[in-house]
Amino acid sequence: MTPKFYGAIQNGKLTIYDEEGYSKYLSNLQGEVEIIVQRKKKKRSNRQNSYYWACIKMIADETGHTPIEIHNILKYEFLRDITIVNGKCYEFVESTTKLDTYGFSMDYMERIKHWAASELNINLPSPDEYYE
Repeated sequence: MTPKFYGAIQNGKLTIYDEEGYSKYLSNLQGEVEIIVQRKKKKRSNRQNSYYWACIKMIADETGHTPIEIHNILKYEFLRDITIVNGKCYEFVESTTKLDTYGFSMDYMERIKHWAASELNINLPSPDEYYE
């Protein structure tokens, strides 16, 4: 398994947190390498999870469905994807646990809030309003 090293970029300069381990790993490599730099993803927080399920419950209470039914409907609506293999379409739904903090709050929850308002006439609170 290839190890992962973490760091930070500031003013275009990369600082590796475990410089010693990184250097040791590099000293054991020879030849061409592949370098991938990407923003570190953080799993959604407990606070985000609490807000999400509170919104799910609000929708469920208004529609008469269970929270799990609403959760599945929203995943199907917003996390569905299609893959074509050998000319045949396969539809699948991603798990919300794969969303990072940014994708969860800025994309998924915003789409849910818009959907609830436009489709169900339910105005969900913002996270700030929910935690007041």
